Amino acid sequence: MVASCLGFPGLAPEGHVSVCEMDGKVIHRPFESAHPAEITNTVSGYPLISLSHDAVHMAAREDARHVFLHVEEKLLKRIMSTWYEQGTMEALQLAAAPSDQSGALLRLSAKIALKTINLASSIVNVVFPYFGDRSQHIASSALQSQPGHRNPVRCIAWHPHCTKIAVGVSDDSVRVYSASSPGFVPTLRSQGQRSVSCLAWRPYSASELAVGCHAGVIVWQVDPKSVVTRPSISCATVLRHPGHSPVTSIQWSSTGTLLVSAASGDTSMYIWDVDLQDSVPLRRVGGGNINLLSWSPDFHKLLAATTSVTFRVWDTANWVPERWRVLSGHVRTACWSPCSTVLLFTTSEESVVYALQFKPNCAQLDTMFYSDTPVSEQAARVVINLAPEEVANGVRLGGTVASMVWDKLGRHLALTFENSPLVAVYRTDLTPHLLVTPSCLVKGVSGEQPTAIAFQSNFDSGACLTIAWSSGRIQYFPVVYQELKSTSPSMRFNDSVQFQPDHSLFESSRVHEASLLQSFHDSFLSY
Repeated sequence: MVASCLGFPGLAPEGHVSVCEMDGKVIHRPFESAHPAEITNTVSGYPLISLSHDAVHMAAREDARHVFLHVEEKLLKRIMSTWYEQGTMEALQLAAAPSDQSGALLRLSAKIALKTINLASSIVNVVFPYFGDRSQHIASSALQSQPGHRNPVRCIAWHPHCTKIAVGVSDDSVRVYSASSPGFVPTLRSQGQRSVSCLAWRPYSASELAVGCHAGVIVWQVDPKSVVTRPSISCATVLRHPGHSPVTSIQWSSTGTLLVSAASGDTSMYIWDVDLQDSVPLRRVGGGNINLLSWSPDFHKLLAATTSVTFRVWDTANWVPERWRVLSGHVRTACWSPCSTVLLFTTSEESVVYALQFKPNCAQLDTMFYSDTPVSEQAARVVINLAPEEVANGVRLGGTVASMVWDKLGRHLALTFENSPLVAVYRTDLTPHLLVTPSCLVKGVSGEQPTAIAFQSNFDSGACLTIAWSSGRIQYFPVVYQELKSTSPSMRFNDSVQFQPDHSLFESSRVHEASLLQSFHDSFLSY
């Protein structure tokens, strides 16, 4: 049975917003009194986050210039400043523009350089159609922002063990909010941290946060016991490689030993040993640049989607990939089931959600979408048909998916769309086969659009969907089941809690991961 955009409960009345879901019932409240903590104590003490225009300096690099008095600078100094802040193309455009200070030779040289670069770019785009402009467009869409809007929030990421959330802001800073210290908000910012696109907390560490940006990956140390709200770049490790930018996707391994990064301008993904600051490129010929990564929860499979129709699923035991192709567009969003046997993905040109079924602890697909090798004639099945439908008074749901996340229990799947103000939440059941049914729709205030979504990793009472709206408001939408309510919520608030994982499994995983880079160096082949 294929789910659709129909069958959801009714939307919140005008002037009301969706607050939470309690045992299958969606609760709506007027916006002024929409506080989930008054309904359920599962989110009591969570930090209130509102990054409105008075809190975020939109386009800070441009707006800050108006604060100071104008000083006439020499042309050469302005060109150098533009090159440093905005790049080569902008500097050449400034040099080519008519000016009283510029000579004819300088203007002519800049124009020739611009024409040469544009011609070379055109040739590259013809020969490699998924390089250049297309990759930059995909990099922009990876910011998880609605097209045409300059939203305060670009991306969000929950810590896997603490009630702590990192928020990527439009001024290229990252702010860290914690339930244990709501009044203390560290702000991570550096001159090289531009075009922030993704965030990832390091597992089994309360303080390390990886930030994907144009320059590469910056791994910050955010000490929960520190009183410094603006850590310096000395508190961070910068991971970069020539040509590996802009970084659009980062993923930690299960124990946090390794970090994998992908850039929409690079055909290689890099496996980093962060502690040693060492990396190994992982590449295959064909398919375009890599823009999306997703590691399965059991660490045995790694999805690498490119900017073309090609995507690969790597078996991390021996690092052999299975190559697949979609019919058109590229894989835009993807997420794994908690058991690592089901991969859901959407494409940039279809309004459907596909499912691939895996065998446990095996990279061999039972079904596939479209294969270069005739392993099977079956195709990945459509589990949700997202053809646009009108759900209430002109409000439409469906279309191309902007983002998709799955909760850790495998019970709820949340989606946002390019042209819909709603967040669709589906109920999922993995036994005996994947079953998807409509659960609820989350609506914000009139005029708000969802820009980023994430499920809290350590929520013990069901699922806590976190939504960043275009107004800068961040909403917690708990889906609570009485049988799962935690009896010790205080554990979720302790940032310095001493984690006690299964040491046998942890050590086994560390040995496996520690051998990966060495095996790459010893036996890596590019073909």
